[in-house]
Amino acid sequence: YAKDVLHNVGAYVSVDVFGESTNATYTTAYGQYWPAISNVVDVISGMPYPDHFNAHEYGIKEVVWTVPYKLLDKWGSYVKEKQEIIPTPAKVRTWIQAYDVMKYVDSNGISYGADEVEDEIRGLYESGLDGGYITWLSNSSLDKYRTQKDAFSIDYRKEYNNE
Repeated sequence: YAKDVLHNVGAYVSVDVFGESTNATYTTAYGQYWPAISNVVDVISGMPYPDHFNAHEYGIKEVVWTVPYKLLDKWGSYVKEKQEIIPTPAKVRTWIQAYDVMKYVDSNGISYGADEVEDEIRGLYESGLDGGYITWLSNSSLDKYRTQKDAFSIDYRKEYNNE
């Protein structure tokens, strides 16, 4: 109902969902079921922040936040599967982790610089998710973003679509 009302005034509807909402047959305890949501909104933005997953999620042998490419590529494959069963799937624009992995998650603490951000984005595009990305960095530190600027300077869409 809300989507219809908003479309009538020329607005689009976008929704953020937790990263685990794409897992196999999983419906989150808080009611997020990817196919049902994607079917009724214009844009869906999953939040697969690497440091929010279990250390060896999806059978990845390495600790997943140390291999963001592998994690986002695997996560993206689950998203693609979900999207294919939906009659009117939303565009997928994914949140990526731009903040560092904190020491309470990994005792070493891991800096997420340009390489890690690029790996996340490449994982998405390799899995076929080319609807774009948005970054999560709660403190909005321009200094942090400056350390990652090389990752944001790549035209991934052109590179992966041979444009």
